[in-house]
Amino acid sequence: MSNSRHWKEVVPALVKAGITIDEKTPIWKLGFKTKRGKLLPEAKKTLNLLFAKGASPDCYTGSKKTTVIMYYAKKGWLDPIKFFLDHGANVNARTTDGRTPLSIALKKPRRREKESQKRERQEVIKLLKSRGAK
Repeated sequence: MSNSRHWKEVVPALVKAGITIDEKTPIWKLGFKTKRGKLLPEAKKTLNLLFAKGASPDCYTGSKKTTVIMYYAKKGWLDPIKFFLDHGANVNARTTDGRTPLSIALKKPRRREKESQKRERQEVIKLLKSRGAK
């Protein structure tokens, strides 16, 4: 995926041109287009386009196979996790060392959280459990 300033135009143009999109299409950079813990509307629109063409919300990065919802579980951000779960992300995906989105969300953050962040983290945990997280 393009990481330039023009990703909003480039990605749809590539899709229209017939670029191959499948479960290995890297969506990470778009998954990180956030502001104050929420996915940008333009990122949601582009991700919706990619998911409709076959991209996977479970695309992982790195040797540990960390997925996007694992990253957001660590952050304790509800909006992006809900978005990816609504698009079929595996709530029980595992890293190579056995961590899941739920185990990551339950881990005490390194930095102290504000009360609002603690509440949002609890909502993340509640959502993951309601979707069958183990």
